[in-house]
Amino acid sequence: MRRTFSFAMLLTCGSLLASAQGAAPPATVQATLPPAGEVFRIRATCGATGGQVVVAVGSPEAARLTLTGADCPAQNKDYAMTKIPKEAELRDGTITAVFKNGSRFTYHIRPNPRFYVGKEFEAVLRQWEQLPAASQHVFTLLLRRQAEGVEWWLDGRYLTVTPLDADQSALALTVSGGGALAETGAVPDPLAGSAHLLPLDLAGYSLHRGALPAGELQVEREALRARRLEGADPAVRLDVGLSRWLDQSTDSGGFYDRFYMRGAFDGLPESLVLRVPKRHYTRAWILCAVAPGESPWMTVRIGRYRETWDGSGMSVGDTHVKIDPGAPEGLLELRPVGTIRLGTNGVAGVPLFLASVPLATDKIADYLQWEGLDPKRQDFGERLDWLNLEFSRRIGTRLALNSGIFDAKPVGPRSGVQILGVTLQSEPIQVLVKSEEPGFSFYLDRKPQLLLETRNLTAAAQTVTMQARITDFDGRVVNRQLEFKAAPGTTTTPWRLDNLPPGWYDAALVFDGVVAGEAWSQKASLNFALLPPDERRAGDESPYGTWWFQGSHYTEPDPARVLPLFHKMGFRHCPPGVKSAPPIFQKYQVTPSMMGYMGRVTPSNTLPMQTFMTNWPTVKTAMIFHETSLKGLSTALPHELTGQPPEPFTDEQRAQLGTLRAKIEEQAAIIRGLDPEMKIMVGNGATIFNSIWFREKLPTNLWDYCGLEMAMQTMHPESQPTGWNTQSFWIARQMAAIYGYADFPVTTCFEVGYRSTGPGGLSFKRQADWYARDVLHMLAWRSPHINVALIIDVNASYYTSRWGATGVFQRSPLHLPKPAFVSLATLTLMLDGAVYQRAVPTGSTGVYCLEFRKGRDQVYAIWCSRGSRPVELALAGDPGRSVDSMGRDLGLRYRNGRVSVPATESPCYVTSRHPVTDFVLGAPVHAAVPLAEPQVVDAMRGTAAWRLVAEGDEAFGNYCLYWPMVKGDIAIGETADAQADGKAAGIRLTLRPQPGVRDIVGRYAVLEPVDGPRPITGRPDTLGVWVNGNSGWGRIYFEFTDARGQRWLSNRSEGVDWDFSDWEGETSINHDGWRFVSLPLPACYASGYYKPSMRHWRCIGKDGATVESKTAEPVWPIALSRLYVLMREKLVYVTEMTPPASPSIELRDITAGTRRD
Repeated sequence: MRRTFSFAMLLTCGSLLASAQGAAPPATVQATLPPAGEVFRIRATCGATGGQVVVAVGSPEAARLTLTGADCPAQNKDYAMTKIPKEAELRDGTITAVFKNGSRFTYHIRPNPRFYVGKEFEAVLRQWEQLPAASQHVFTLLLRRQAEGVEWWLDGRYLTVTPLDADQSALALTVSGGGALAETGAVPDPLAGSAHLLPLDLAGYSLHRGALPAGELQVEREALRARRLEGADPAVRLDVGLSRWLDQSTDSGGFYDRFYMRGAFDGLPESLVLRVPKRHYTRAWILCAVAPGESPWMTVRIGRYRETWDGSGMSVGDTHVKIDPGAPEGLLELRPVGTIRLGTNGVAGVPLFLASVPLATDKIADYLQWEGLDPKRQDFGERLDWLNLEFSRRIGTRLALNSGIFDAKPVGPRSGVQILGVTLQSEPIQVLVKSEEPGFSFYLDRKPQLLLETRNLTAAAQTVTMQARITDFDGRVVNRQLEFKAAPGTTTTPWRLDNLPPGWYDAALVFDGVVAGEAWSQKASLNFALLPPDERRAGDESPYGTWWFQGSHYTEPDPARVLPLFHKMGFRHCPPGVKSAPPIFQKYQVTPSMMGYMGRVTPSNTLPMQTFMTNWPTVKTAMIFHETSLKGLSTALPHELTGQPPEPFTDEQRAQLGTLRAKIEEQAAIIRGLDPEMKIMVGNGATIFNSIWFREKLPTNLWDYCGLEMAMQTMHPESQPTGWNTQSFWIARQMAAIYGYADFPVTTCFEVGYRSTGPGGLSFKRQADWYARDVLHMLAWRSPHINVALIIDVNASYYTSRWGATGVFQRSPLHLPKPAFVSLATLTLMLDGAVYQRAVPTGSTGVYCLEFRKGRDQVYAIWCSRGSRPVELALAGDPGRSVDSMGRDLGLRYRNGRVSVPATESPCYVTSRHPVTDFVLGAPVHAAVPLAEPQVVDAMRGTAAWRLVAEGDEAFGNYCLYWPMVKGDIAIGETADAQADGKAAGIRLTLRPQPGVRDIVGRYAVLEPVDGPRPITGRPDTLGVWVNGNSGWGRIYFEFTDARGQRWLSNRSEGVDWDFSDWEGETSINHDGWRFVSLPLPACYASGYYKPSMRHWRCIGKDGATVESKTAEPVWPIALSRLYVLMREKLVYVTEMTPPASPSIELRDITAGTRRD
């Protein structure tokens, strides 16, 4: 029976309501916490700023919650937030909820203005006093008895659980300072009868109700009763259409993002974030309708935003669903259960649906496994008993134009979904997959296994079946099944990883069974790695290292959990600034790669350097400078390399160089004095800046290494030198040679090479391939230090930055491996102690074969820049150990003095006692680009329909300073091979020598249709052309015109300093044979935000000026107007300028279509 106290009853008890003349003195009402099956509900107000409602539980008191009306809090230290002017008085905006144990919540009744920007921020401040006051807000507090204590909810938002002994039930409700109770008492618990269904109280989320009128509801309530949704009320709903990304208009490039600091208490109508207890929810039952004429799409997100400091990383799982009975997507079930009247257009009623949404809870296994409050191993002192559930317009990839942000944001169309009820479902059996080995990585000779931790919430043993779909690095699938018994409570079952070769694996697991006649199912997903036995012998002399944040950005701070990952990967060095004592590092053979820059050390204060040298006596490299550059320094390649006129330094730059040189002299003297054996690296900084010291003729007694920091990011590892990519070693080596620094070492600093796998970044496979190839190139350049990547991804909003998701392991604490970990571990195992010897001639500048000496053997690292092809090695005897990038045996067969090796974009390694004497190429193979409704825009079947633009295009030739190019002496002709119809197969372009043009300078040609632009019908999203390449690192640029007469050219840049387009080399001629070279066409999301494709495309208005808008879209229809073709007479291949095998390329079949993948 429902028991409540009315206003009159409370007044009789010594009324707790404030009188008109002022606040009543503190008064207390006694009550009893009801047993299971009922909850205690309190409806109350704080009445005034400073007014309080206090709820105490237990006698003696075991827990206490104090709710206080308050002003908007003073500016906090979360620097991602908008700063509130000091003169702003944001009165009566929040309710603070503080527990006796220290847990604190700030509940914004008026919106938290720090989440808004620009005019919206100003509007919130301007309208502040007109918004509902916090002190007058009638809140609802629920207390539910649980086995472990009392569960607290505030306005439908889960707070926490506080301990309470089973024999305690006393409640004391005290109000003061204007606080008042409107209603209290026990009411039926909506959870009663099903421990595995959690219906959410949406009434407390009224700010998300929206303005769409809702009327009569006709529903089969009995059909909803099983899902605890029978109480649906059209006045209580969530309008997902309110959801939007508040920072969309600013498109901030900042690395700290308030979006990942949001919570359920922010008072933001646009942020539909709910707060629920942490449980392994498997699905959400959603009662919903779609407003007429609006989008049926929404994203349901389960996860956790960290509401302090720099927020959380991508610790979320997303399900994209389409509420459309004719074409549902992402749903387990969608069935009509009634109608609801929505809007004012006279529609009789729109369908009401019961949707079963699978929750991606498997993507947040770290939060499910975390327990307790150990700051070293848990979420850095944050409480761990809650999750966020969010409903938003469809989330899509956000890739910043400068490839500096890799993110996912609600950028889809305004959602028409109206939610009238939500019930979360968990299961009677819950399974977590754990690993006793750090990083879910195992040596094959140590009986690898995972642990299945099963929580059986029933009273009897249950049979659990596991279906495992295991996918390897190359996409091959193995299916496994396991059946086991789970006793009541928590038990652990080992799962042996038998009969799997070395490598990286993605495991998709489904656990299911039947309890009391009801089927249950739960999924889990994880990655694991299997490694061959560790036979490495290298120690401090090893060049390999990586970056570890040591706790910053919510990374694991405990060396006992991270250093084993270094050791398994064969990496012997971490960055300077080590926070732990040396002994544990010695256990895992890890030392700092170098002594970091200590610019504050002076001749009279050398203690920091002395301390480092004492702690790390084997570290013999010291750095001078850290991320130092010259103000206003051009991004152009040095004039000595391009033949361009020199650009003299300004007086300010010359003065800065003088200051920097004086610092080098001071630091070098200190370092040499403390340790004459210490080598000095002048770095780290961009290649263009650090190379200046050769031009400045810095004496060699002041430095021993030129240290480079190339971010590399998503730039192809064989792309030509820019100053920012792997091949930028060439720039420094050339400058050293020009200025007489014979064989002067060029190396990397303690941080280089950051390849993100965040949204819009590299795939796991490409990151693995490119990191390994980066390292192989550095070995070929004989870099004494090779420090690439992060060891683990960060778990702050910094994750979305160009650095945050560049780890070889995923976020703390689980540290699930990425394939890059195995690829690099394979490299260090196969090349342990090896020394680079030479580049074996392969016959193609797109195929690499690097020879290393390892004891009595040679080891060959072999790969293709693009695609794959078989190659034959001529050897005088059987090859030795030969593996692919995952450490799997290649199974090579030696026949007639030769062995066939599969060369792919993933390096493989062939060991031989005998050197390779010949290298023969097989036919190249390239993956197809799947297009729906492809249309051949122009077949390019001969030269009659195309012409070379004789005058070239000066603006194009000068579009980026670090891509020097001139109009090329390029001949056009028809290809020699004929098709069945007797017509030429395409157009041949041949680059002729141009004496006087430097090797690094590209040569371009402009091709255009003789009869004018070629129409493109429909709305395709991809444009490409078939290219028979020469691996010469040329490039195809597309130009089309739109219906407004604007030109669109695929070379977007920021001024002339930064080329934003195609860092990945998709349109580069880095291949042999025929390949479809394509790019996505520019477009925006339905919200108006630009899609990742926009970074490639420059819009040029009728006046010839670049249109700077980020969101200007082509006006359809469009027509292809030009092809720009870049070619090279020579390219940097391994370490030398080398001509491609052919000066010619061929083109045919310009094609548009819609990608199907």
